[in-house]
Amino acid sequence: MRSSIAMFGTAVVLFGPAAPASSHQQDPWSTTLEAESEADLPLVRVTGLTVDSRGRVYLTDGVLRGIAVLAPDLTFEREVGRKGEGPGEFDWVVTIQVLADDSLYVFDAGLSRVTVFEPRTLTVAYTINLPDVAPAAGLWRIPSQRGYVGIRRQRFHVTQRADDQGRIDVVFSLRPDGEMESDSLYSFPSVERLVVRSEGSVMVGPHPFGSEPFLSLLGTDRLVYANSRFPSVMVLDLGAAAEDWFDVPAMSFPVSADELSATSERQREAFARALEEGAPYMWPALTGLVVDDENRIWIGGRSGSGSDTWLWTAFTRQGSRVGSVMLPAGLRLHAVRAGRLFGVVTDELEVPRVQVYRLEK
Repeated sequence: MRSSIAMFGTAVVLFGPAAPASSHQQDPWSTTLEAESEADLPLVRVTGLTVDSRGRVYLTDGVLRGIAVLAPDLTFEREVGRKGEGPGEFDWVVTIQVLADDSLYVFDAGLSRVTVFEPRTLTVAYTINLPDVAPAAGLWRIPSQRGYVGIRRQRFHVTQRADDQGRIDVVFSLRPDGEMESDSLYSFPSVERLVVRSEGSVMVGPHPFGSEPFLSLLGTDRLVYANSRFPSVMVLDLGAAAEDWFDVPAMSFPVSADELSATSERQREAFARALEEGAPYMWPALTGLVVDDENRIWIGGRSGSGSDTWLWTAFTRQGSRVGSVMLPAGLRLHAVRAGRLFGVVTDELEVPRVQVYRLEK
């Protein structure tokens, strides 16, 4: 019987023995590529993407000063906001979310401020200044005006000598007025990073083979969590208890010598050296987690080395398999709404593109 720790801290929860997913295997769904973002859209690293009921796409990226708004066919419409501290201006956006009435919710961790934009005009409806919750890696509005749930992530320090990969993220909640409700609902392993220290400095970069946590709102009062290393999913309530968990048909695969060499060549010298010193590696089993507009849980599973497609499977919250699709390898799914799948894929020049696929059941 398999049993591996996935979360710890305030709530200690084990992955396993997990409840098996439904053995009834649905026929795979097919998809059709419907639209792709324009080649001249200046994207470097998409950090957030959400979709409203009309199919309009909102995204944040490292080079954008505000939030890009794309039409349903992914043509660029406008950019909302800019760098600054005034109304409708941003310092460091970490969360964007479309609310039930199509208002655009933005959490700025740098200013510790929530801004909500009107659904059609995208003018500022109101702002809420929050207490300092740094270093917050995300903060989402809970439906039905119940408040907020967020993630607090540990910082890296120059003099830190503990295991950098033993860091944790902490899930907390705020009341509707922004005051702290619970400073520690759950805790779980943080995203793995490449860390290089030298005299008086620390460099931190993404780990191409590292594990990462996935956390999303589910309905009005639940969270769904997974870690890319473990082919399992947990459904959690906001009272610090696990309700359901189930296995996902996904496997880890070894990183080949050629894959390691090719990846190292794209890294800065110090990171490449750290990456090679840590070999051998396994590719994480899971590639992403998305909750769609029908509260189905979509989980991405990695295929074998060299495969040009990955399997994305939709589950009910109890783990029954609803259906699955094959999408291009490397595509990161961000949203599923009204039968359309919205994701980001990086081309051979490492330029990200937004793609939309129509689901054909």
